[in-house]
Amino acid sequence: MVLLACSQQPPVAESPHVAASPKAPFALTLTHLDTERWRLDVDLFEPQGALVFSRSAHDYRIQAYTALSTGAKLARIGGFDSIIFEPGIMEASFEFTPHTGTLPGTYTPFIPFSDGGMAVYLGAFELLRVENAKAVNVLQGNLDAWDGEQFDIPVVLKTTGSILLDGEVYPNTTQTHINGNGSYAYIGPGALVQNKNFSGVLDPGLPQWLVEGFDEDLGQIFSALEKRFGHGLSDKATIMFAFRGYKTQGFSNTGGVLPGGLMVLETSGDAMRDPNARLKGYLHWFLSHEATHLFQHPKGVTYADKSDSWILEGGANAITHILLDELETVPDEIIQTRYKDGFKYCVDAIRNSSMAEITLQNNQTHYDCGDFVFRIADAALPEHDVFDIWDALMAQADEDKTYETAEFFIVLGGLGADTQIVERLERFVDGPVEDPAKELRDMMQTVGIEANFENKTLTAIKFP
Repeated sequence: MVLLACSQQPPVAESPHVAASPKAPFALTLTHLDTERWRLDVDLFEPQGALVFSRSAHDYRIQAYTALSTGAKLARIGGFDSIIFEPGIMEASFEFTPHTGTLPGTYTPFIPFSDGGMAVYLGAFELLRVENAKAVNVLQGNLDAWDGEQFDIPVVLKTTGSILLDGEVYPNTTQTHINGNGSYAYIGPGALVQNKNFSGVLDPGLPQWLVEGFDEDLGQIFSALEKRFGHGLSDKATIMFAFRGYKTQGFSNTGGVLPGGLMVLETSGDAMRDPNARLKGYLHWFLSHEATHLFQHPKGVTYADKSDSWILEGGANAITHILLDELETVPDEIIQTRYKDGFKYCVDAIRNSSMAEITLQNNQTHYDCGDFVFRIADAALPEHDVFDIWDALMAQADEDKTYETAEFFIVLGGLGADTQIVERLERFVDGPVEDPAKELRDMMQTVGIEANFENKTLTAIKFP
């Protein structure tokens, strides 16, 4: 949602509010006032008792939001950030400072760019209808307990500059909608780039040694993914790549992939000041993992429940390691280190637990456990590989566009994996497992994965 051609569409009306939708009982207007101030307006088209932010797991709005209107207040109720309306009140307005900190298990609400630009995650503003404050409290922060109707919520974006959204550039204002998820919109002066493999915004503060080879690196990754998945991307990838500066020690990366081929990336750290082959290798790993997500979910397929997302993330890790090993673009020590660390993270987390439980903890240990599950499954299939597993899983998801944990093991059996290995992997995933380190070691040995250990610590691994 960040591209270069100026839109030929007429701007939306000058009014700060949007017209009622036949299906939407309210609409939102998000206004960029200045660097530190934004405004959210909620216009009701029919009376509401309460609206809750669907993404309320992290408590930051209460401190950041100031009510501008009367008769509607923001409250933290039972784990939900909630807007409570008094009878007869048909609007709510808030001024707030953007939350730019990263949040475990969800997208960063506002991503700052070094030139003053900002990428805003619109999904952070999705609101759900609840009868009243008492009904909100009954939910106790459990989104699965909410059984209302979702719909396309109209959203107007307003600023004094340019807005980049869904591949178009708009002057000052535009409108879109959110429903369940949402896109990122970039607001700011960032220079737009259009390269062979992507279009988007690269933070001007990014180290030059990284930017110079970025398009080539991405092209190499895309080519490998296209070959192994057997299909390309329907459109060129869109990228928003922010740089948070050199202030922190070392380096860190975070990012995600959203519908429509959008990759949102953030990086920072003083280790990025000078070119470093090992560091670039880790960045290459990170980019490969995120690029893999662009290929994993064709035709709108997704996992059935968040507890099933270990399949997506574990699969992306496994695919990333396989491709980087084939491409030989990163030092082997990086892949070895990833597996050494991943083994420890996994067994420490899943001991006497389950994959579903550690997945819901949002600490990414399910990435590591899922990686080992996929690599063991891959080695257990002499005539097939990880990509065949993924193809079969997607084919099974054709009817309802979702896949779940139980179907993963059905697919393994259908591809010819030994019944005992399938059952052992399923028990490992379902848990609880008293000694997960021993289970993984034994399963890897059974399928021919050579793993060396010292005092129960993985020191080296070699896949067949």
